[in-house]
Amino acid sequence: MAQVDNFGGTSIQELGEERSKGVVFSVALKRVRYSSQESGEGHLQWKTCRVRTLRAGTVERLVEHLAPFQDDVDVSYRTCFLCTYRTFTTTDRVLQLLTERFEAMNPTPADARETVEAKRAVQSAILSFLWVWLESAPSDFYAPPTHADLVALEAFAGRWAGHHGELQPILTAVRQSFARKTMSSDKDTWLGDFEGVGSYLRTTGLHPFTLFSLKVEDFASALTAEDAYVFTEVIPHQCLSYVRQPKLSHSDTVRACIQHFNRVSLVVIATILEGGASERKQAVVRWIDVAQQCRLVKNFSSLKAILSGLQSSAVFRLHRTWESVPFEKVSLFQDLSELFATDANHQISRDLLNREGTAKHPEIASKAVKTTKNGSTQRGSAQGVVPYLGTFLTDLTMIHTAHSDTTQDGMVNFDKHRREFELLAQLTLYQKTAANYTFAHHPPLVHWLGSTHVYSEDESYHLSKEIEPEESSRTTSHSPSHSSLLKRTLRQLFLSKGAAVSDSESSGSKPLKSSLSERDITSAVDKSTSASDSSLGTSTRRGSLSPSLGKKMQGCHIIKVAISNHDSCLYKSVLLNESDKASTVIRSAMEKHGLRGSPSHYTLVLMTDRHKRLHIPEDSNVYYSLSSTPEQTVLLLELKQQ
Repeated sequence: MAQVDNFGGTSIQELGEERSKGVVFSVALKRVRYSSQESGEGHLQWKTCRVRTLRAGTVERLVEHLAPFQDDVDVSYRTCFLCTYRTFTTTDRVLQLLTERFEAMNPTPADARETVEAKRAVQSAILSFLWVWLESAPSDFYAPPTHADLVALEAFAGRWAGHHGELQPILTAVRQSFARKTMSSDKDTWLGDFEGVGSYLRTTGLHPFTLFSLKVEDFASALTAEDAYVFTEVIPHQCLSYVRQPKLSHSDTVRACIQHFNRVSLVVIATILEGGASERKQAVVRWIDVAQQCRLVKNFSSLKAILSGLQSSAVFRLHRTWESVPFEKVSLFQDLSELFATDANHQISRDLLNREGTAKHPEIASKAVKTTKNGSTQRGSAQGVVPYLGTFLTDLTMIHTAHSDTTQDGMVNFDKHRREFELLAQLTLYQKTAANYTFAHHPPLVHWLGSTHVYSEDESYHLSKEIEPEESSRTTSHSPSHSSLLKRTLRQLFLSKGAAVSDSESSGSKPLKSSLSERDITSAVDKSTSASDSSLGTSTRRGSLSPSLGKKMQGCHIIKVAISNHDSCLYKSVLLNESDKASTVIRSAMEKHGLRGSPSHYTLVLMTDRHKRLHIPEDSNVYYSLSSTPEQTVLLLELKQQ
């Protein structure tokens, strides 16, 4: 007999909300299948369960829900809480609430047997959560030299030793790991001190490695080994800290990954700008080949970093160099660039990552598959994948900007944190996949990345103009393939310092300075095909492509607002509603940037694509002042002239 679905074709039927003091749940009916043995044979049958999902609550009630009284423990909630709690409370506060709840659940002689069992169950749930916490996130308790939270937990475990299981084994393991922990290792020293490594190598004369020292396949493999190491070292919850406050030490693993991405992209630019015409051509061809090999081994991080360097204005304006590059290499470069097309919020790269994230081989069109001398096809044999971290940071920025941290009642908006957790869970899955690489660590390449002299944005652009002066850039003809790619790439150009959109794609005129800071990536929202879009620490390319700042939602935009003439060039994402006037946007931007004073002291400036400055009146509607392509919008918060 056919089963009748009374849930509108789905297995869940929403019933509404359930509110109590300090907490809000959504309630639904869920249809689940189970095996029945009543007739002597196993039969799958349906039953309906009532499901409560915590949506918002005070910190106290959120902690209480980790070990609820007379209710099932929600394992997914625990995992989500552990991944996101640092955005709304602290480790010591959670630990205090848990230990107090444990002690409050200690049975008394007057308790009935059912009550005693329920209290014991709560205590057991608290101890199991503490064990999982110590095992999965021991860094939360790492606070040298005293490790105060760990000491407090050790004291608690000592008071309740022998009750409902022991924490002592895991506490001992954590304490021993802290004793062995060092601030840096030989392998990752270069991540935070490129100049120091470079200075050492130049002083000792140890610099034998070059771009051509390894075969393309070996070079890409060595680069992928470093990318995989840096990516797997990222602590997922630090992405949330970085999105909110990128300069805090709580996001050091994220900054290291960003810094590595930037370094690769800057080295691409430096190696192309150095040497004569022949060397420049060879460098461009080699980097395209390395990018293709990164594609084969599913290293999307360095693939994007290399493309970002090649797409920088300092490199892309070298028309003579590009004309000397074989057509098939230019075509390959264009094909690879299309993987990161900005259309539909980078849908191509997102779909590609979803398909290949856990696939054995990359999906590559026939023309992109490498053919060996004997005619056989060489496909990527790598089992791992390294995604582009900027995509995750961008999406987290979108969530953080579009959703409030608290509800109107002042409770923690846990729905927002569930959304964040979904992204971090994907990130964790890709980290496990990246750990499957078997490529060997290659110290010479690491040292070369650290010691190669890179240029600031101004330096690279001036050097590019010395190689091919502006006049020759205007008059030199180039192939249609170069022209179309140039227009497509530079159309999305955005500048940070000076915050103007450059219109230099054909005139050869010098764009304004755009030295990007680490904040540019997270504050900017998802549109960069350059190293500066998703968090590139010190990106110095004029050709940086804007993250999808104008991500349009129904009746609103998410725009990027910077402080005019601000040395740190910090951008903040601001939600722009359809009815918002300039005064409202100014107030929101001031709050985001932490500025004090009256909004009337500031004015909002819209930079057009022709270096024009449009001052938006306070009572004007900003939403309708934007162009039809809001991703090109750069707004400045400027102090009025007194």
